[in-house]
Amino acid sequence: MKRPWFIFAFIIIAISIYGENIITIDNSYDDWEAVPAVASFTSIFVPPSFTRENLGNDFEILSLKDSRFWQQGGTQINEVKAVTNDENVYLFISTQSAISANLSCFLYLRGERRRGEENPFTLELIPGHSLNESEVILWQRDRMLPERAGKLSSGSFFLEARINKQVFSPEMIRELGSNPSVDLTTCYFDKQNSLYEEFFFTTIYLKDIPLFAEIIH
Repeated sequence: MKRPWFIFAFIIIAISIYGENIITIDNSYDDWEAVPAVASFTSIFVPPSFTRENLGNDFEILSLKDSRFWQQGGTQINEVKAVTNDENVYLFISTQSAISANLSCFLYLRGERRRGEENPFTLELIPGHSLNESEVILWQRDRMLPERAGKLSSGSFFLEARINKQVFSPEMIRELGSNPSVDLTTCYFDKQNSLYEEFFFTTIYLKDIPLFAEIIH
């Protein structure tokens, strides 16, 4: 897990107004229409670089002009929304292009950022297609197998997830130290050539978010 994460910022920004709203994970935009976006990216947004990784080999950092899949298959995010209630976090991500069967969205959590150090926790959102079920899974650095962390539904240009709040336990935050952060990426898996291309969108430091100071400290 070489990647970071972003979801806590969404929770805090949206909670005061929409925290009591109930979101149904049913592949419908109706529940989300009145919820303001907490992150958005125009069609001309361009990450400065991306990573490419062949299975079994180290990843490379490359110029975006070398990408095979940027702006394809849902790799370019349009907007992100989120709300929360007592038990769950609800997340909405829309894309500029139709979501393919090869796409994942990653939410990576880091503590202190030390060069070469892997992040301990990763949430992966996997859209469903054909016979493959949509999934929200949690990867942990010290465990070989992931665990289910919620429910996901995906349409052609958006996905919505319900994530169990137990994933964001105070114990997890304390393990990450005093300066945890979140990054958001999309990742396209080219099955034919066994390679991944991953695109970074943003980083949020939790210490800069009101209400999270009590949890972090």
